[in-house]
Amino acid sequence: MIPDDKKTVLTPLEMGAVLLATLAVFFFFALFSGFLGESMSLLFGEILMILPAVVFVSMQRLPLAATFRFRRISQKQTMATLLLFIPLFILADELDRLIQMLFPMPKELLDALYQLMTFDSLGDAISLILAGVVFAALAEEMLFRGLLQHTLEHFRDPAMAIVSSAVFFALVHFNPWTSIQILLLGLVFGYVTWKSQSIFPAILLHALNNLLSLLMLNADEGSLDWYARGGHVNWLWLVVGAVLLIPAFRLFAKSDE
Repeated sequence: MIPDDKKTVLTPLEMGAVLLATLAVFFFFALFSGFLGESMSLLFGEILMILPAVVFVSMQRLPLAATFRFRRISQKQTMATLLLFIPLFILADELDRLIQMLFPMPKELLDALYQLMTFDSLGDAISLILAGVVFAALAEEMLFRGLLQHTLEHFRDPAMAIVSSAVFFALVHFNPWTSIQILLLGLVFGYVTWKSQSIFPAILLHALNNLLSLLMLNADEGSLDWYARGGHVNWLWLVVGAVLLIPAFRLFAKSDE
């Protein structure tokens, strides 16, 4: 499953340097992000997340596409990814609702999060979709599955590489009330990347998850009663998610044959 050409893979020391540089960039960006609007800060933050990695890979004259795992996937793999998204989103959504009931996020933080993700204008909606859907999925999958997991797979077993990248992925979101959900999503993103040797399935799952979450958050009250009511996902949709989960994983596992 793992290619032998190590010229497309960083060493652990180099990967560590990239992560430290990324943290440094975030630290300095945080000092000046107050001069930007919230949506623009989110947009620039996602762009800056991948910038140190791209600069380092370019300076090392490594092939960008191969190093970040931009490998074309088949139509069968694309369809399997879309099918997998359905149970993944439903079950992750219900898990999030359960966790918020048992360990509710502080009201101040929750209100700030909702305010950040609310469409106040058309321009604001475009900025949020670009930042939270397009650039978030692209930049985060390039860094965590395309580079970090890619490196770890060459020096550790695939399971350890998937778990490690998922843990880092959860940590950088800086929100303990969503860390479990993000960790589980990261494990799925890591699996589909390892299985396909491409970050495109993970980018697709990540983008669709963020897009649907964003649209649902901005939907009119009562317009989602067909999907969720009383603080929980409708039991019919939970059955659909539970029934589809294992077959969807099996279909994806066989989609590269």
